Amino acid sequence: MSGHLSRGRNLAEQAGRLETTAESQKNREILKLYQAAIEEFEGGLVCVATLGEESWPSAALQMSYLAGMCSYQMAPIAQLRKEVLETAVAHFQNMYTYSRMPVVKETALEWRGKTFGQLGRDCDAHAAFEKLLKLRGMSLKEWDVNTLFMFAASATNCNVERGAELWVFLHKNGYLRRGPLCRSCANKMDIALRRTGKAALADRIFQEDILPKAPWRFA
Repeated sequence: MSGHLSRGRNLAEQAGRLETTAESQKNREILKLYQAAIEEFEGGLVCVATLGEESWPSAALQMSYLAGMCSYQMAPIAQLRKEVLETAVAHFQNMYTYSRMPVVKETALEWRGKTFGQLGRDCDAHAAFEKLLKLRGMSLKEWDVNTLFMFAASATNCNVERGAELWVFLHKNGYLRRGPLCRSCANKMDIALRRTGKAALADRIFQEDILPKAPWRFA
């Protein structure tokens, strides 16, 4: 079991190092390393984890997390992107199901939400983030910025009132001024605010917070 974990970690780290310098011609090698790492982790899981048990040992949870993360990281360059992301979702779900530790469940929910977002399954992503908020029992101000934006974006297509509420929170707390906002997020925010009767606020945010920084403003 420890051999699978160690070999898998080593392969994943090699892929991660390649990612930082890789050109398109290296994508095949990156994919190969990630796939080999996933096979090591999944091989280790077969040895120590049993579906239906109340909980899994720590090593199994680590391998499930790492297999999920490898799948998530390789998805942008994978030919079968959807299938790779669905594999990540399954591993993160196993983490959530078979751990008794709140911090592990929180990590699993966060990455399930992010992965569902990449799959375009906004309602599933929104549900995962709402569950995460309830489990954490803490202010949204303590969340990382990327997760907050994904939460708001997923809510916009699933529960527009909630989406508008989250975009207003991001605006009031200065998150929109911290750097360029991606066009997709800006569009979703605009939709959520206008659909909930906040057109004047949408116009003001666009003029004051988005337009000066948006790299696509002249597109």
